[in-house]
Amino acid sequence: MVKLVDVLRWVLYLAVIFGFVFSGYHWNSQKERLELENLNLETELNMAESKLDEVWSKKLSLEKDIIDLQRKNKRLENRIEKLKSGYESNISSLESRLERMNGYYIPTREELELVVDKTNVSEYSYREKEFTCMDFSTEMVQQLHEHNINSCVTSVVFNNYSGSHHFVSVKTTDGIVYLEPQTGKFVKDFSLGSDFCDIMGLSDCTREVEKYSNCYEKKVIDRFK
Repeated sequence: MVKLVDVLRWVLYLAVIFGFVFSGYHWNSQKERLELENLNLETELNMAESKLDEVWSKKLSLEKDIIDLQRKNKRLENRIEKLKSGYESNISSLESRLERMNGYYIPTREELELVVDKTNVSEYSYREKEFTCMDFSTEMVQQLHEHNINSCVTSVVFNNYSGSHHFVSVKTTDGIVYLEPQTGKFVKDFSLGSDFCDIMGLSDCTREVEKYSNCYEKKVIDRFK
């Protein structure tokens, strides 16, 4: 007759065996799950690395495109600058040709100085009410015209002085310059409110420019308008 102890012993043996079998199945299952997760992670990592390589490649391509565009922009800027320079040169040439068509030409500052040195207006004597600054200016304009240089008389009225003054304006390739015919010297540029005595190099007076005539534009520049 089977003893109860033997039965229990067999039950214990079976439980241990079953435990080992179940445990082995559990660990194998967990191993397979971890291997699958590892495989998935490796796949995702490979995809991420591939994406990163693609992004890096695009970055390098974009940097190359930017460098190419910068070079093209520089070339375009140089072309525009050359076109602008050529345009300004053509305009200047056309203006000069127009002046020549009218019998005059636009000199450089240096050319004008050479012509002024050939005039003799500064040798004239100032005579009150007989040969004044207007007469000096008119004579200088006439002599410049004889050298085919266009010029005109400019008049200045002062704010703190009842009189006025006349001198000569000449258009050069450097812009309009002002000439004092009584001395044959060029005077500094001026504007409304300027001290004309300072401009003329005189230290014993103060005459503030209130208005002056722009003979090239045929208008009066007035400080109070």
